[in-house]
Amino acid sequence: MADRAQRLADELTTLRRDLLSLVAGTASETRREASTPTLLSAVAAAEYLMVSRTTIFALIKSGELTSVLIGSARRIPRSACDAYVARLLRARGSA
Repeated sequence: MADRAQRLADELTTLRRDLLSLVAGTASETRREASTPTLLSAVAAAEYLMVSRTTIFALIKSGELTSVLIGSARRIPRSACDAYVARLLRARGSA
């Protein structure tokens, strides 16, 4: 019971901090963003964008999605995924 009370207290503290940040205009990242690494594998990027792994590689090949090589591992910056979505939204708004 004490463990549950502590978890609830921690959650309230987090919610209070987020609310204060939001009111101040400096809202912290959403939980999804905070829990997502800065660099994503193709599979993780596909999950993040809710598309297939094949689509991720097609977007990389076409230049629509930026990626980097670390050794032999291809990684996609989370910010590149966010920028791609922002471009799609802007294009949809101007159409």
